[in-house]
Amino acid sequence: MHASLPILTAIGGDPDHPAFELALALVLVPLVGRIFLACLPPGSIGGHAPRELPTTAAASYLIGLAWFAAIPSLVPDAARAWIAFGIPSVVLATRIVLRPAGLVPRHEPVPLRASSAARAAIIAAIVGVSALAALGLDFRAGLHVALPTLAAAVLAHEALALARLQPWIRAAALVAIAVAIGIVPHPDAPEEQLAALGASAVAAGLVAWLRRGDRRALAIASIGLAYLVLCRSGVAASALALVVPIAGVLGTAKPSRMRAFAWLVGGTIVGVVLSWLSGTALPVTYSARLPIGILAEIAIATLVVCVWCATSVLRNRREPPTWNPSGAPESREARVLAIAAIVALGLVVVALAASTIASLEALRNLETREYTTTSPASASFWVLVLVATAIGLARALERRPRSA
Repeated sequence: MHASLPILTAIGGDPDHPAFELALALVLVPLVGRIFLACLPPGSIGGHAPRELPTTAAASYLIGLAWFAAIPSLVPDAARAWIAFGIPSVVLATRIVLRPAGLVPRHEPVPLRASSAARAAIIAAIVGVSALAALGLDFRAGLHVALPTLAAAVLAHEALALARLQPWIRAAALVAIAVAIGIVPHPDAPEEQLAALGASAVAAGLVAWLRRGDRRALAIASIGLAYLVLCRSGVAASALALVVPIAGVLGTAKPSRMRAFAWLVGGTIVGVVLSWLSGTALPVTYSARLPIGILAEIAIATLVVCVWCATSVLRNRREPPTWNPSGAPESREARVLAIAAIVALGLVVVALAASTIASLEALRNLETREYTTTSPASASFWVLVLVATAIGLARALERRPRSA
């Protein structure tokens, strides 16, 4: 997605100059996103402690990308630079005048300590996502894929950390997510990898919202839903953007459902409206796969099924926790993410089957683009499913064995 290139042209920059484009991607996009992040409701995401900086940078990058992706839909070419950078400048000045910034909880849960091996595996998985996604691409294509996938991996890790998963489960889940984002998608269809950033933001936001009532996380999930649509990655991401708000609202405690409805449904509506205004309504498309992508997807699906079976056995053989101060069902966030992803996959299958029956044009397009193998599942789907799978396994392992 080259949503920033019209901005470069408007401000007189050379879109073919690698250094200028690198500066925009590494500095201006996250800077603009950080300004808007400070305007969101109070919450934990956005801190500046060393362990919080990666998540803050990833969330800022998501918000900055969503901002620049929305500009072409709303603003004429001549005014894009003024709007794209003028509004954030005004917002920044207003925030400075109206300090202090949003409040955050004073008492945070003590983070789970990871061993050196687990930390190395987590870092390798996060960095490996970008390396796998950009493998074989030129500088420009690699830049526009590597940075969003890196941010997606960081936000996926934040979702697992907010759910307080054991470090080794986090590491294993991140390795699977790295494969799902970096290897499964077709290299000629980077939109699928870009959309994974929105899915990771949705996962992190919903986990923090359902577990802790974090309003800023809810807002970030809303932005992630809008970004899923703005990525124009086809019906797979659109289905998630339609189903996740429903699951998120139903999974929220009743007193807060209206707030969740406003943010989640609002995010999807904003994405759909901006996509419609830009004249790029999402067509029904397939998720293309190379042979290695098909093998990786089969391996991930097999892993998920095996873990679900193991989780079911553990839950039957262990006692449920006796202390539950919130009264919320166990693994509520895992159920919300898994159900939303599975229902969205079902909608994708129905839509693709209907389009194939109605017309063979989609299949002809696949043949002209040499997409010999396709899949109804997307990288975004696998991100949500893997996060939910890891959370369910962690909760099952926390139970005590039943007494004989």
